Amino acid sequence: MGELTRQEMQSMFDQLRVRIQDIVSSRQDVQRCVDNSRDRVISYMHDYLQQNQQQFIRQLDERTRIYKGQVASLESRIQSLESEVRASHQMLAAMAQKQQSVVIPGVQEAVQNQQNYRFAQTS
Repeated sequence: MGELTRQEMQSMFDQLRVRIQDIVSSRQDVQRCVDNSRDRVISYMHDYLQQNQQQFIRQLDERTRIYKGQVASLESRIQSLESEVRASHQMLAAMAQKQQSVVIPGVQEAVQNQQNYRFAQTS
């Protein structure tokens, strides 16, 4: 092989540069690919988060409905117990009134104190 002239060397470098440019993507191509990938990932994440948010809202609605039912049931039971306590108190007061004439005064005072104590606890 003989010596290469400057022109031949330049020609080889130009061909090599053209082949490298054909193999390697341009900066704009890479930027466009990165932008498209970023937009696709953001879109997927948005869809995923929106789907999870909707599922979470449905779960919260269901729990709220259940809790409202439980609170309504408790309120109803409390009102029922309050009515029973009032009726029991009235009945005890009526019975105490009837026995007032029969009971010995010291025992009557003890019973009265005990009734007041029980009533104070339930109030």
